[in-house]
Amino acid sequence: MKHMDRRMTLGVLATGFASSQVSVRSAMGAKVAQAGAPPSPGSQIVEPAPLVSGTYEASYQDGYAPALLEIGFPEDVLLEMFSKPQQRMTISTTAKTLWLQTSRTKPEYQITLNQPMSMEIFGAKIADWVARFDQPTRLLTSFTAPNGRRVQATQSFRPAGLVTVLSIEGMPQYKPIRVWHRVSNEAPKRQKPQLFPL
Repeated sequence: MKHMDRRMTLGVLATGFASSQVSVRSAMGAKVAQAGAPPSPGSQIVEPAPLVSGTYEASYQDGYAPALLEIGFPEDVLLEMFSKPQQRMTISTTAKTLWLQTSRTKPEYQITLNQPMSMEIFGAKIADWVARFDQPTRLLTSFTAPNGRRVQATQSFRPAGLVTVLSIEGMPQYKPIRVWHRVSNEAPKRQKPQLFPL
C-alpha cells in the first residue's frame, strides 16, 4: 500500500512540475511578445534619459555567437562581427528618436521609438524591429529572428556604460550578455536645419 502511495505522489509531483515548466515557458514567451509590441494608445511613453547618449565600446560578451547562430543568423556575418578588435557604437536620443551608428555600419540608423520598422540586423532583414524605453535608462528592443522566434534585447544604461541581455522565446538555455563601457558622454551634435531668406 505504501509503495502505491509513493508512486501516486511522485506522479502528481511530476505532473505538477511539468505543467509549471509549461506555464513558465509560456509566460516567458508572452513577456517577450508583450515587450515587443508598440505601446497601446492610452499608455505612457517613456523618454530616454540624457545618460543614454554617448559612445560605447564592447568590453565583454558571453553566449552571443551560439545564440545568434541558433536563431538563424548567417555565420559569415558573425565571423565579420566578432573578428573586429574593437566594436564601438554611438547612440544619441531625443524623446521620439534614437540614432545609432556602429563600427560595422557607416551610415547612421535613425530609429523612431515605439514604432515597428524594417531594418537589417546581423545580415538579416528584420521586418518588425521595435525599440522603446520602459524606464528612462532601460531600452527594450524586440524582433522576430530569421527562424521565427521572438527575441528581446534589454539594454540597461549606467554612467560607466551599458549591459545588453538577450531573451529568446522558447530557448531559456540561451542568455547572451554583452557589456559596453562608456568611451565618451558626448553624442554627435546634430545641426538643426536653417532657413535662409530668398
